[in-house]
Amino acid sequence: MTSKQQEVGEQHLKPRFSRDEMAVLVVLFSAMVTVATGIQMGNALFPSLSRLMGVPVSRVTLLVSVWAFTGLLSPLFGPPSDRHGHSTFVLVGLGVFTLGNLLCVVAPDFAALLVFQVMVGLGYAVFGFSTSAVVGDVFAYETRARAMGIVRLAVSVTALVGVPVAATIAERVTARGSFGAVGGMGLVILAVALPLLWRRPGEAKTHTAGAEVNPWRTIRGIAQQRSAVVGLLTVLGWAAVPTGVFIYLAAWLEQTFQLSEAQVGLTFSMAGVGGLVGNALTAVWADRLGKKRSALLGLLVLSVTAMLLLRAPVVMAVAVGIAVFVAALEFGVASFSTLMTELTPTSRGTLMSLFSLFNGLGTGAVPIIMGPLWESGSYAMITLVLGVLGLSTAVVIGLFVSEERAL
Repeated sequence: MTSKQQEVGEQHLKPRFSRDEMAVLVVLFSAMVTVATGIQMGNALFPSLSRLMGVPVSRVTLLVSVWAFTGLLSPLFGPPSDRHGHSTFVLVGLGVFTLGNLLCVVAPDFAALLVFQVMVGLGYAVFGFSTSAVVGDVFAYETRARAMGIVRLAVSVTALVGVPVAATIAERVTARGSFGAVGGMGLVILAVALPLLWRRPGEAKTHTAGAEVNPWRTIRGIAQQRSAVVGLLTVLGWAAVPTGVFIYLAAWLEQTFQLSEAQVGLTFSMAGVGGLVGNALTAVWADRLGKKRSALLGLLVLSVTAMLLLRAPVVMAVAVGIAVFVAALEFGVASFSTLMTELTPTSRGTLMSLFSLFNGLGTGAVPIIMGPLWESGSYAMITLVLGVLGLSTAVVIGLFVSEERAL
């Protein structure tokens, strides 16, 4: 093979993104950093908000429930996004999210803050599934996992940079300053994204022609496709495994190794490192290896790590385990969500909104189901059950979810 033939082969294996595709990636990445910061900074701001609003921290944590509840409304917006364009709904979601944060700056009391956070949660939910759908619209399936991995890198950047900056602003200015900073960033990105994403040429026409007008017919159409239905059901497992491991991990670290809160936080910072590694691996390898194989590999490593994590003899080993766990999670989820975007191309927004719904259901069910096990001192049993659940989910995906492109 000549050098020129080899070069052509490499370009075919890893084609470059066009200028338009790069512009979309930059906008989606920037928007994802802003939106993820607005959600993730909640854990860091809870004490500050408690002092600012004069309410107990236990009441402030109701914000988590608000975000979870509004996320369940995602399917209401999936069919309209298929009809009017997914990129338009990225802007709608980002706009609602931005407005909610700016209103939080002037919230007179905690009740008003909760109301405005409903807007934040709703904007986050609409933005999330629409972003996945836009990646499916803009990027060819052969390079889509690379694009998805790059966009999801924003979440890891948020954990390492966005949340610490938001916490610093809250310490120096109060939590209102953090809301204002996120809202201001949202406005800037909206101004840049509007001419690029608003009713992208051909997108609205394509979805209007291909999507059913009746949302229930759209959902029934998805329900008739085995891979889509099984894929949605397995999202429950994808959500349950990391949620069940992480909600009790901090308490287990304190009890087992007598760590301080600062030391626990430092150990958890390895999750950000793992996220960067996992999404980088997605961008580089998932398209070559195949989305389904990548998803199965990620889920396999995730499940085994969950079962072995508590056997680590020292804190450093736990920290490394956390990094491996999150890297496998990001690699697997990014690959699997990319696979899902191609199962129902004409109702992509609806399917991804249902993906968000099942993810929320799986996340919300874990504390209820696993709580009694934790209270009985059976965290080791929790991680074992979660590991088996993950492995079972991998078997189901391997047998019943096809990577064949839907026509």
